Amino acid sequence: MYRELSNTYRSAGERHDFWEFAYVDKGEAEVWIESNPYELKQGSIVFYRPNEFHRLVRVSTPNLFIVAFDCNSPALNQFKGRCFRLDDEERAIIARMLQAGINVFGAPLNKPSLTRRNNAPFGSEQLVKMELEALLIHLIQKLLIPKKSESTLSSVSSQNRDEVLMEQITSYLSAHLSHNLTVEQVCAQFTLSRSMLTRLFRKSTNSSFIEYLMQMRITEAKRMIREHSYNFTEIGERLGYTSVHYFSKQFKQITGMTPTEYSRSVNALIQDAASERK
Repeated sequence: MYRELSNTYRSAGERHDFWEFAYVDKGEAEVWIESNPYELKQGSIVFYRPNEFHRLVRVSTPNLFIVAFDCNSPALNQFKGRCFRLDDEERAIIARMLQAGINVFGAPLNKPSLTRRNNAPFGSEQLVKMELEALLIHLIQKLLIPKKSESTLSSVSSQNRDEVLMEQITSYLSAHLSHNLTVEQVCAQFTLSRSMLTRLFRKSTNSSFIEYLMQMRITEAKRMIREHSYNFTEIGERLGYTSVHYFSKQFKQITGMTPTEYSRSVNALIQDAASERK
């Protein structure tokens, strides 16, 4: 089921004897599982175990992809108390699963009870099942990655290990500049303590995590301004800023110019464009 919800939507809660997951395709949502709250942002997924009470208590115009399924494997018990931020490959699996579901039931998939189309393509139901299995396997493997990574990196020198890790973190930040990234999220993503992350950034960039992330966002903002891709409000939104005022303030703090001044400065535009080509 794919649902587009309003800000006023609330659910009374439910429990049932099968598994279910909710994926946030757009917006944000807060769910409670039993007595525990979970904040879900775009690209996040959470699983409800059989007979586990859950309810949606707060939303920010989210689009949710909800799938109910039966599974007796004890491996899924590892999902208890966890929500995941999906990577590009896992989001592609979700997209294929959604398309396969549309092939079976037709669009839109916004009803609790769906009826199979008479002209559904051959094997479409099996494709839904296969994509679901692929997603579950990916997520279970993700829980095991920290142990594998530690054993792999232990054979590499400390300096090389830090370089590899910093490159991975930088790539992750670049792919998620539009998200409200926090130190806690990055630490969880790479199985690092706050002190380890702080040391890594100081050693590699001579700046803090927040300073480095801010610089990345402003560098990307300057590129967007040079290319006239979006207006300043849209640029701020695409880079995770809560308001154009906050975006402009931080832009001036880093560059010494407001976004408007920067867009009118021929010298600044030429110098930054040339620097990126090097």
